[in-house]
Amino acid sequence: MKLWSILGLAVLLTSPLIAESTQPFNRETVATIMRENITHFRAAVEAVKAGNDYSAADAFYQLAKANESLLTMAPPEGSQADWDKLFHQLIDAALTGVGGAGAHQPKVMKKALEEILTTLNEGHREFRQ
Repeated sequence: MKLWSILGLAVLLTSPLIAESTQPFNRETVATIMRENITHFRAAVEAVKAGNDYSAADAFYQLAKANESLLTMAPPEGSQADWDKLFHQLIDAALTGVGGAGAHQPKVMKKALEEILTTLNEGHREFRQ
């Protein structure tokens, strides 16, 4: 029950997500967020290794929050639907990590880290300029 409460709270805090693109692609903004992703991802990895659920939850949440803003941006190329799907996957994986931290479930957090890394790599293949 705690897991669902934490996930629900995390979703509420990161909503509303805007379905339509409202901003043109901004390379500088995206690069800044990608650097933040590296920082938050590394922090989550270290926190999970150390068994520090609070720090892990914070790192996962910060990663989700940073990427939410990219849902309002047009992709540099490719379809808006693919862009949105990718960032929804990334945010969902990060929020799963938050839930895993709240439920003290290292396996859930490790799975979330794997999904985040896979999604980031997919995004680089598909959209990196």
